[in-house]
Amino acid sequence: MTPFSQKSFNLSDSTSIYPSRLLSSADLEFVDDGHSIDLAASTRSLLERYLDYHEENGRRYCRNYYMPNDDFEQTRMYLNHQVSLQLLNGEPTTVPLKNPTKILDIGCGTGDWACQIGERFPNCDVVGKDISAIQPPSAPHNVFFEVEDAEEPWLQNPDSVDLVHFRDMVGAFRDWRFIFEQAFECLRPGGYIELQETDDDGGSWAYICSFFPKESRVHRMTQDLVLAAERAGRPLGIGHLSRELLEEAGFVDIKQYRFDIPISLESGSAGQIWLMSCIDSVEALGLRLLTRYMDYDPEECKTACEQIAQEMAAIARDPVKAQQMRAHIHIISGRKPDNSTASSRPEKNSPKAGSPVEQDVLPHSRRLSSETVRG
Repeated sequence: MTPFSQKSFNLSDSTSIYPSRLLSSADLEFVDDGHSIDLAASTRSLLERYLDYHEENGRRYCRNYYMPNDDFEQTRMYLNHQVSLQLLNGEPTTVPLKNPTKILDIGCGTGDWACQIGERFPNCDVVGKDISAIQPPSAPHNVFFEVEDAEEPWLQNPDSVDLVHFRDMVGAFRDWRFIFEQAFECLRPGGYIELQETDDDGGSWAYICSFFPKESRVHRMTQDLVLAAERAGRPLGIGHLSRELLEEAGFVDIKQYRFDIPISLESGSAGQIWLMSCIDSVEALGLRLLTRYMDYDPEECKTACEQIAQEMAAIARDPVKAQQMRAHIHIISGRKPDNSTASSRPEKNSPKAGSPVEQDVLPHSRRLSSETVRG
């Protein structure tokens, strides 16, 4: 099995983008490579019920989450990390950390971000948490990984963490209000929460779909994806990147950024890497949702996903459309008040998780500057 992005562009320079550990031409097969034994013997916390992997329609999933966790999805996570590195000029975060002692990365995936910030702050304990044990068997000495479901009460001491970080978590949680409450409680006074997501102008692919032919399957599939995610209880969209939700959880000094990424075929550019990730996300996002909640035939769904990937590649090759088509990276952060503790969190009446909330963001280029921030 070959990722759609490699098929669509016949990339000869893929080794400059993909890490060697994720390059493979073998068909997807779930094989116990012994990592679970290594992890259990290390500092990682593994509860057997969390390692509930299932192979469906050629992709591997963990529990009921609709995104896969197999090698191809891990490669896509790596691509997303490379995009973030470029947008933030190599910086792991936008918040002003000073001598942190503990950082949490919720939904850490393959652990790329956790390892990066662990190297940046070698005297800080960095703990990555995820429902899948797909992190590397070796990491910086101060980076640890735990298999834990963030939708259950967090096993963290109150007022003990300097930063709680989330990235690419659209549709991951049923109740973002609960997630923000848990983050607030474990943060020390003055600690930060930071979230990063990718979106387009219309949300849920609406803007990107406008570049596709009218007869393309993408229009019907995206409508069905939105409905399927709602049926799964995990709506798509970035409504959780909400100033109101964070303020109601008790956070102050809310800051929001938006980075525009123009589509590009320039080797190694943020636009090219994002495009490859986006192409590979079509099947990753759609296969389980559409077959489980919308009664799609698996093979027909795969065929449609590949067709959409090819159409997206064609758009990228069109100089006019490619110049107009772009994605947006949104980042929002907030701070726990200096005089606040876990027990002093204000009572809230938050909007329903996943509901659209007006965003106060500013478009800007890849360079981060003080002019692009609103507090």
